[in-house]
Amino acid sequence: MRKLAPAALVGLAMVSLASIPAQASAEDFYTEVLEWVVEPCMEVAAALSVKEYDEDALEMGIKRSHIAEIMTASREAATREMAGKMRASAPWSARRAAYPIMLQVCLAQFLDE
Repeated sequence: MRKLAPAALVGLAMVSLASIPAQASAEDFYTEVLEWVVEPCMEVAAALSVKEYDEDALEMGIKRSHIAEIMTASREAATREMAGKMRASAPWSARRAAYPIMLQVCLAQFLDE
């Protein structure tokens, strides 16, 4: 399974440029990056990998959502690293601009296969 691409740092750079007085923790950013980038990316990646599912696995009850959860969990360290690099003062306006870019970078890894 692949890690998030280093090009996702482009989005992080946008986030780290902005600044406001309110402070957010790395855990807050981790949760947000997980919700807006990693989980949606892994949902699509799991759906794109349907060609790799064998009938036996499906008969055992393994579902796309299970695969997406496993893929998301396997990227915890990379997600935490990315969230840890975000500036605590980054406003929502900067983060909301960065997340679609980060999602596109993540999806590109699976669309090129």
